[in-house]
Amino acid sequence: MKTILATQRLIENSTYHEVRDALDIKWGEFFRELGAQLVPLPLNSDLDSYMNSLKVDGVLLTSGNDLSTFSNSHLSQLRDTFETEVVKHCFSNGTPLLGVCRGLQLLANFFGGTLKEVEGHVAAPHSIKVESSPRLLGSLPIEMLVNSYHNYALVDPGPEIVPIAKAADGTIEAFEHCSKPIAAIMWHPERTMPFANHDKQLFETFFSLS
Repeated sequence: MKTILATQRLIENSTYHEVRDALDIKWGEFFRELGAQLVPLPLNSDLDSYMNSLKVDGVLLTSGNDLSTFSNSHLSQLRDTFETEVVKHCFSNGTPLLGVCRGLQLLANFFGGTLKEVEGHVAAPHSIKVESSPRLLGSLPIEMLVNSYHNYALVDPGPEIVPIAKAADGTIEAFEHCSKPIAAIMWHPERTMPFANHDKQLFETFFSLS
């Protein structure tokens, strides 16, 4: 069974003066259906030691918390700093890395893409069209209906990003890195019940689970 690490959103509980890692339990259900083990990645972990001890087969950058580019929250800054180190580690070691929603935004920022605030993308399912043949994400339907929960979208990919799918307004909903095993999607596979076959196939292909 392959092991995939997942970064987590940060939640502050002022009553107990705690900052907590949090991960939707549906992610565990999603990976269980794929026959893989999902392991939460705590903030401020020693990445090399943690990943080597678990023999990690891939990493998932999950959603939650705006990027610090768009928020003054110290939680956003904490998460950005940690997840940027995760990206650098995966980039250097060739570890498959997949971003979802915020994960796409973080990767886009890292590789020099341009994000902008958009309207009509929160709790608003919409169609996206695949415009390029994926190298990493497998055989996707030409057109898909996906969920949407973001306020900021990728409009300019930058030099290292290959756009794969776009929404009707031209914003990029999926991309791959030009040479590394790094990709991202804007929609939330874990929030579609039952889980969509095209999402399961995408993850199986990207993380070589099948």
